[in-house]
Amino acid sequence: ILAKNITGECLLGDLDHDGNIVVNDVVIILNFLLGDGDFSGYQYCSGNLNGDEDIDVRDIIRTINIILEI
Repeated sequence: ILAKNITGECLLGDLDHDGNIVVNDVVIILNFLLGDGDFSGYQYCSGNLNGDEDIDVRDIIRTINIILEI
């Protein structure tokens, strides 16, 4: 699923911008939530899966559901 923000288009759930949605993308969100760094514009766009302008555990769950194809 493609989304748009002020920095352009992004693939929802693809935080490392490699074209795949895998466990590494979940780890990036977890690290952010634990205070380890900031998101780039692309990462913010792709990490905000539910479109609520906040990246949180709900976005992690949605990313995991994409990986598991639920």
